[in-house]
Amino acid sequence: MGGRAVARAWPFVMAVGDARTVVDATAGVLGDAVLLAAAGYEVTALERSALVYLLAKDGLERAERDPRLAELLGGRLKVVQADAREWLSARAGTADAPDAVVIDPMFPPKKKKSALPRKEMVALREAVGADLDSAELLAAARAAARQRVVLKRGDDAPELAKPDWSIEGTTVRFDVWRA
Repeated sequence: MGGRAVARAWPFVMAVGDARTVVDATAGVLGDAVLLAAAGYEVTALERSALVYLLAKDGLERAERDPRLAELLGGRLKVVQADAREWLSARAGTADAPDAVVIDPMFPPKKKKSALPRKEMVALREAVGADLDSAELLAAARAAARQRVVLKRGDDAPELAKPDWSIEGTTVRFDVWRA
């Protein structure tokens, strides 16, 4: 239940809102951001790692040159190199604040492993390291989002804050807060 999980969970998450602008605060290689843009949301994907940002930017530029992918994305996805905590804090309470924020921090390795992580996740973890500031990012997102904040967590991960509700999957859950 990876990026596809976001696409499946998103209608339930946003069911009582009318979000149009979404920030993917932990963009990585744009998996969630692409799915959200394809679903019709205006997506700003934030990535703080310079290396990962350059890879994501290159991938998006290549996708935009493919007519089928360009049509699917509809110009609704942009990638920005920024620390999401600072970027969101600067927009909190302004007209530029997003309707929703999605956070998918790097999960800590599971204590009890049933399978090895995918190769791209191993490489991404080596490039960016552990997310040690997830609680700070969640606080910045909750201060900035006009409607919702969605935090994707491993199924065995502790809550960073008490959510308004959660959507449980087999390996991940989505903790959701109303703004």
